[in-house]
Amino acid sequence: MRICRIYFRWLRVQVEGLENVPSSGPALFVGNHAGARMHEIYSLQYAVHRLHPAERIVRPLVGWQMGKFMLAGHFTFQYAGAVVEHPRNADHLLQRGELALVYPEGSWSTAKSFRERNRICAPERWGNSFVRTALRNRVPVVPVAAHGFEAAVPTLWQSRLLGRFWRLRIGTQPVYPQTFFTFGHPQAGGLFPFPVKCRLSIGRPIDLRDLAPAGGVGTEADIRGISLQVRSIIQRRLDEMSAQRRR
Repeated sequence: MRICRIYFRWLRVQVEGLENVPSSGPALFVGNHAGARMHEIYSLQYAVHRLHPAERIVRPLVGWQMGKFMLAGHFTFQYAGAVVEHPRNADHLLQRGELALVYPEGSWSTAKSFRERNRICAPERWGNSFVRTALRNRVPVVPVAAHGFEAAVPTLWQSRLLGRFWRLRIGTQPVYPQTFFTFGHPQAGGLFPFPVKCRLSIGRPIDLRDLAPAGGVGTEADIRGISLQVRSIIQRRLDEMSAQRRR
């Protein structure tokens, strides 16, 4: 937790809603992702483990592509306790009573510009698999809004050349100010964030069955509708935090 603590203090992270973290039992955290940056993951892990009385551990589910990068892969899988994002892995964690963390934006979060900071990606790029996972395992979803982390490593532009070189799935790589002294590595720049002030807001646990239509979840459209409702909850909280910051 030492590296988590370093980033937590360097970014002066303020945490709201720690009382909403379940003291026992499984839960699925769902949040907005600041692209290739991992600071919101480390900050959430530190807050739940060090600041919550139950001292629980949050296990992030991340894309297998992270394993391609030696430095970032080591921090993510060996240090942060992440596992490859797959339904069976998610089921295993939740059936063991653990706290799992997913980001439905996936790789598309890296495609956002600095102007789009604190905005969730377009609805068509927001995933649905977390709804199936939560309903299948009968666990609550805990929405998490991460605000300000994208300003710590701001995106200047998207590079197709670097995207092809590193064989990134979306075809482009965000270029940060830190990219220029990390030799174009897509993950290393995120290790050196600017000391901006960031916030985490943990919402109340949601039983997704309460968001389902009256007849229950029977079709893909029902699952999609629940997923977009969770997205709206997180985006609404991000908008509130942005408004508070402008005052």
